[in-house]
Amino acid sequence: MTKYNEEFKLLVVQEYLSGSLGYRAIAKKYGIGATPLRKWVRAYKEFGCSGLSVKKTKQSYSVNLN
Repeated sequence: MTKYNEEFKLLVVQEYLSGSLGYRAIAKKYGIGATPLRKWVRAYKEFGCSGLSVKKTKQSYSVNLN
């Protein structure tokens, strides 16, 4: 389960991109860390809304014993 949904991430990222507050102020306002916020902003700038989506892939590896 994810801690933050896409709508929340988008809201926070758009507030940052509006230029009204910096990373720390927005993180404090919403009760999140500044580091995740930076990652969200970077992902949004690079990939748009799809960068904020939750990756739901589990990787499984088979063991091949010969």
